Amino acid sequence: MLAKLEDYVDARIQRVKSLITKIEDKLKQYPAGRINIRRVRNGTYYYFKGSDLLEKCLDDKDSQLIEDLLQKNYLERIVKVSKNELVRLEKIKGLLPDCRAEDVYENLKDDRKKWVKPIIPTDEQFVAEWQNRPYTPKPFKKGTP
Repeated sequence: MLAKLEDYVDARIQRVKSLITKIEDKLKQYPAGRINIRRVRNGTYYYFKGSDLLEKCLDDKDSQLIEDLLQKNYLERIVKVSKNELVRLEKIKGLLPDCRAEDVYENLKDDRKKWVKPIIPTDEQFVAEWQNRPYTPKPFKKGTP
């Protein structure tokens, strides 16, 4: 199970790294600045804030700029969350033990294995025991479809 967990963590790390790289490349295509949204009475107003720190109210003809800036904000949030996840995944990977309790029996030499009874059955032992159990069908009442 630990090997599967390690494989999952490694796969997730690669996926998150790939996502971060892909999004950071995509972010370079978006315009500089950010957008603020204000709701006043029954209306929603979009304000563009560039490098000059002055806000400009955007109207319907600036819909592409609004869309681009909101998408850019969304992608920046994804990068931030993904970097946080990456740090935590790396910590998890470092905390996983090198050897599991199940591995102790597996790593014994064959001449020792024949004298030792494992506390935790190996996967092969579990499968053999499960396959040797007799099948007992679930009882159904007569006339039940």
